[in-house]
Amino acid sequence: ASTTGDCRSTVLINLSATPQLAVEKRVPAGSGPYFSNQAVTYTIKVSNPATVGTAGTISQVQVDDTLPSNFLSAAWTCQASSTNTTCPTISPTGLTLAATGLSLAPGEYVTFTAVAQLGAVNANQSGVVNTATVKSNAATPWACTTGTNAACQSVASVNLAATPQLAV
Repeated sequence: ASTTGDCRSTVLINLSATPQLAVEKRVPAGSGPYFSNQAVTYTIKVSNPATVGTAGTISQVQVDDTLPSNFLSAAWTCQASSTNTTCPTISPTGLTLAATGLSLAPGEYVTFTAVAQLGAVNANQSGVVNTATVKSNAATPWACTTGTNAACQSVASVNLAATPQLAV
């Protein structure tokens, strides 16, 4: 049998051209419980999960995080995912991070890290909860991956214990 004409096949590729903000706050898995005067490491990953085109760059992103009063101090750093993205100027004041002017190209992210010194833990404390907030201050705000133009938020919990437990 013979065929004439072109043989064609269509393959659909799902591409995300719409920029969206995403934020994920974490404490290392398997860490804790934490005791008085221990250091706790938090990470905040802020990303633009879009995969297509420069039109998908998100600009004027603001990142805010205030650690709970259970902590005495914190040292904040930032690391970009590539040379295409730069960390914004961060202004940590004690337990508070305020980062403004962040721009994220499609597929790019920055990771903020806080190494926080825990204060005294009382016997009735079982943990602390902390929330990081990310929003776009652009004239047309970018939506969060949750589909809302409101600020994106991510929560991390830390388990606490008043005294170390000895296991044999």
